[in-house]
Amino acid sequence: MQFCKALLVILCCLQLVACKEPQDIDLEFIPVYQGVPLACDDFLPLEQHTGWQINTLQFFIANIARERAGDSHSLTLLPSVNSNARLGLVGGQCRVADYWRLTAQGEALSAGDVLSFDLGVPFALNHANPLTAEAPLDQADMFWSWQMGHKFFRLDLVNAVKVDTFSFHLGSTGCDAVSSLRAPITPCQHDNLFRITIEDFNQDKPILIDLGVLLTGTQLMQENRCMSDVNTSSCQRLFEQLQHQKVFYQ
Repeated sequence: MQFCKALLVILCCLQLVACKEPQDIDLEFIPVYQGVPLACDDFLPLEQHTGWQINTLQFFIANIARERAGDSHSLTLLPSVNSNARLGLVGGQCRVADYWRLTAQGEALSAGDVLSFDLGVPFALNHANPLTAEAPLDQADMFWSWQMGHKFFRLDLVNAVKVDTFSFHLGSTGCDAVSSLRAPITPCQHDNLFRITIEDFNQDKPILIDLGVLLTGTQLMQENRCMSDVNTSSCQRLFEQLQHQKVFYQ
C-alpha cells in the first residue's frame, strides 16, 4: 500500500512538471477584408474605390503574453528567418516573399485565455545599429533611419486602374538625436505602439488582420497617405481604428 501511494505521488509530480514544460504555440495571421480572406491578386471590395490591391503588408509584433484571470505569462518566439526570441515580423511583399506564421513557446493555453502583443518594436530594440541587427530587424524595407527606427506596420496599396497608391507606415515619431545616423537616448515623443488583444484565443484558428476595419473612414489616395504624423487627419483616423476597433481578431 505504501508503495502504491509513493508511486501515485511520483506520477502526480511528473504530470505537474510536464504541464509546466514550454509548449509550442502556433500564431498564424491571415489578411482579410470584412472577414473575407485577401490574396495579392484580389481587389479590395470597396464600392467607391475599385482597383485597389495589396502590394505590401507586413508588421512587427513583440512582448507576446498569455493573460488568464488577471495573471500574465510572457511567451517567447522560436528563432527563424522572420523572428528572434523577442520579436517577430509577419507578412511581406506580394509576389516576393512573405511569412504569415510564428511559433511561440510558453505555458500551455487554456480555453478563455487572452493573447496580447505589441504592434511594433520596443524602444530598446528600435534604435539599435542597423548594420549589426539580427533578424528580423535586418530587413531594410522596414527601416526608416537610425534615429527614427523601424516601420512597425507597413501597408502599401496600388491601383492600376486609377494609377494611384496609398500607404500607411506606422512607427515612432518625435525621436530626438544628434543626427539621423544616431540613436535617441530618451524615448520618442510618440512611441505609436499599440497593444493588441485577442479574446478567447484559440491557437487552432488564425488571427485575422481586417483591412476593412482598419481603413474604415479613410479615403484611399496618395495625398492621403499616413507616415505616422500624429497631426494629420489620415493618421489620426488610422490610429483611432487600431486603438479602439478590432483590427486583429479571430
